[in-house]
Amino acid sequence: MKVLRDRIMQDGRCLEGGILKVDRFINHQMDPYLMKQIAIGVGACIMILGGVFPAVGAILTTIPQAVLGGCTIMMFGSIVFAGFRMMSRCGFTDRNMIIVALSLSIGLGFTQATGMFSIFPQIVQTVFAENCVAVVFLLAVILNLILPGKDGSENPQEITTTTKSE
Repeated sequence: MKVLRDRIMQDGRCLEGGILKVDRFINHQMDPYLMKQIAIGVGACIMILGGVFPAVGAILTTIPQAVLGGCTIMMFGSIVFAGFRMMSRCGFTDRNMIIVALSLSIGLGFTQATGMFSIFPQIVQTVFAENCVAVVFLLAVILNLILPGKDGSENPQEITTTTKSE
């Protein structure tokens, strides 16, 4: 909340009688970074209160399924967008596209064929057979380490992307 306090001190005006006017700050000129920090802080506090106090947790369970579904769609959409942003920063090279395509398709396929995990201990079944995110993450890391770079090097850090001039 230090960011909020600093922003109020920066943009607020003190009027006669010790009144702090912050309407310019609160209305249309809200900083997106500040809003993100406040949302994360409030969300963390609600989660902690819900975990520590059963009454707060019981109130949270009354949220309708449609609202939770909408929040879930928004959350996973944000995750996908963050992934695309990371891809655009490191480049849409053939190597990166292969890593993304294989990890997504194989990871999602593994979660549809849950019987293949029956030979493993229960903890492995729980983590990988029921959670496609864990499988996709693990495959992406392994593929990133195994697939050679553009110049044949094994180290992905040595890869340099070049653009073709027309």
